[in-house]
Amino acid sequence: MHNPRSIILLIILGICIEFTIATALDPFMQQIFPRKATSVDLIHVLLGNARELLANHLIKKADVYFHAGYYPSIFHEAAQARSRDHLHSEEYDEHAHEKEMSFLSKPKDIIDRFGRYFYPTEHRHLHGHETAEILPWLKFAASVDPQNVESYVITAFWLRRELHKPDQAEAFLREGLKANPNNLTLLYELARLRWEEYADPLKATNLLHFVLNSLRPKIQQEPNPEQIEIFHRAAILLAHIYEQQRDFKSAVSILQQTLELNTAPKPEVIQQKIEELNQHEVEPPTNQTCK
Repeated sequence: MHNPRSIILLIILGICIEFTIATALDPFMQQIFPRKATSVDLIHVLLGNARELLANHLIKKADVYFHAGYYPSIFHEAAQARSRDHLHSEEYDEHAHEKEMSFLSKPKDIIDRFGRYFYPTEHRHLHGHETAEILPWLKFAASVDPQNVESYVITAFWLRRELHKPDQAEAFLREGLKANPNNLTLLYELARLRWEEYADPLKATNLLHFVLNSLRPKIQQEPNPEQIEIFHRAAILLAHIYEQQRDFKSAVSILQQTLELNTAPKPEVIQQKIEELNQHEVEPPTNQTCK
């Protein structure tokens, strides 16, 4: 196993070499391709390819908590919610929980210790001022690697769920869309934000229909796990919105589309939901939505 300190030193050495080469070549490149310097250019010169390593490190540290809390399986969300209630009850054995987490052993260094704060342990989470402190680093990760879509998703989550600033979360997602035009993951997140934070079914359904219509032919041609996941998340959310609007016919239609692709992770659960919706009397939706 490689010594972590040696790896860090090699990374630092690589950054120094890239910086030296970049500063030596920059005057010649300016003469050939004159351009106005920006802060982003400076970051790219200073860090070079190491910016992706840095961005990925920050995102991975946040990813553990993010996916364990913000993105449970759509089919086990209720069960996990009940589990969290149990963990916060008086009967919960804190010693048992510590034993469950003992496989991590002691932190190896300050980076590892900081990273533990992101694990979904009920006794240590980022809240309040701590969340505000980590946000600049997540934004920095997005600035050094704008094509890392997950950095926008995670930062928007912290902004709207922990700091209760949905307007800033939406602005950050739109910033991500400028760097990644028509990215379906970001469009899904934007639709979810418009529905959950603003109860805006019109914009949410329009965005979700765009996501589904864009992904359907791709999945039919060559299924991709990431695309399938986004498709089913978007379909479930869209069906939920239609159900809340009492447009049961549209909700059933969306769920049936997920079964037709033969990629649903739990087709029996979706079929059960379809049967449940069919029992309702078909009524006109309370709000008009565009398909």
